[in-house]
Amino acid sequence: MDADTVAIGTVGQGSTPSVQDNSIYSYWDFNVEEYIIKPLPETTMRIRIWERDGGLPIKGVHLREGEHLLVFLKKQGDFFVFAGGMAEPSKFTVQDGSIQYSFYGGSPWESLDSAISRINAVVDTWAGESLTSERRAQVVNIALDDPSIKEFLVGRQYEITSVSPYLVGFVPGEIRYVVNIQSPNQQQWEANLVVIVNVTKSRVDKNTLNVSSTGFTEADMSETQRIALADKTVQETIGDRGYEVFLISIDYWQEVQDGKTLFHIFPVVELFLYPRGSENLYVFVDLDQKKVVKIFTESNLSQNPLESAGIDRDFTLTITIPKTEYRIGETVEAVMTLKYTGSDPLELSAPGGQYFNLFIRDRQNNMLYRWRDDKYPTGNLASVLPLVKETIESGWSATGRLQFRVPQAGTLYLKGLTFNDGSGYQVTVSQGSGGYGVNADTPFLVIQAR
Repeated sequence: MDADTVAIGTVGQGSTPSVQDNSIYSYWDFNVEEYIIKPLPETTMRIRIWERDGGLPIKGVHLREGEHLLVFLKKQGDFFVFAGGMAEPSKFTVQDGSIQYSFYGGSPWESLDSAISRINAVVDTWAGESLTSERRAQVVNIALDDPSIKEFLVGRQYEITSVSPYLVGFVPGEIRYVVNIQSPNQQQWEANLVVIVNVTKSRVDKNTLNVSSTGFTEADMSETQRIALADKTVQETIGDRGYEVFLISIDYWQEVQDGKTLFHIFPVVELFLYPRGSENLYVFVDLDQKKVVKIFTESNLSQNPLESAGIDRDFTLTITIPKTEYRIGETVEAVMTLKYTGSDPLELSAPGGQYFNLFIRDRQNNMLYRWRDDKYPTGNLASVLPLVKETIESGWSATGRLQFRVPQAGTLYLKGLTFNDGSGYQVTVSQGSGGYGVNADTPFLVIQAR
């Protein structure tokens, strides 16, 4: 994260948001209590926050007067801008000697001393480091000498488009850069190879590939889909289940041979098999050879036929059934457990003290049964299920026994999930000045009914 200074302080008065190039910015006064690194003479500074891009809200950067924050700032003209963005945590809140960053729902609280120690470790490691022309050449040479990179670039044109510091996966004492290598294909795609170079250890730590479709036409997509769906293995995998074609694009798979990572780039069809979320197929097609060259299956079916478990943050949700074969109308009792595995005490709220729900779908994605609707048919659950709050500690758990009748014959798919009325009235954690909903669900259990 590139910053001219890092400071702790309190947000003061804000100004009316301004529009620039279809983006919305707000300006806030910031009262500095302490500089963590690179101290400046200012005790009060003006901060510009980027709040909306093209009308879409930017996660985690909506400030309010009185907030106590740790901020990464970069000087620009007569004001400072937040130095971070979507690739890094967007908002750091300080409370009672602890720090939490807001990014895709937040993070666990961490002691302020620990956070400052990590910041200083970055500063110490990169002190005196400069991307000179000599350093850039060294970084690029390490990347191009890697056997996997050499293998990928054989016979291809390529261009080094950028070399920049890599801090997302910072390791104390190690200088790492990210190198972007762009390689166009003759017709259908363009590849950007992202290489993480460890200068300290003179090696490539990681390489990933981003592929974009440049000349992949509608006719190419139609032919790719036709070949994929005509494949015998694909047809046998789908069977009598419904499905939908989610995406047709250019992508790749990779494998390691003789210590080298090989990238195989082809058109691919992504299929969602029903019930939606149970299984996905990725079918790679060679348009020149008119055949399927690779099929990957991504399953969300439980490997244990009688028990399934899912995780959301520090919560584990488990559902257990007694058997897999039933008669139509037979009563089934599913035992569900929610367990907290975090280390810090939390305040947990649940509608009416109810933590659990489950549903059943068929092979055509039809919703056959939802326990919540059967148990609480009223539309306004807040009126019949007031929130029940409790303070929980590590190891806490709750268990519920949910009974239902098997709705119809055939292959049925059962999923457990934490209670939610569908509009956000749900199991919730209150933490500091914020909180989050607990949205754990389990892989599908498959049952047979006759």
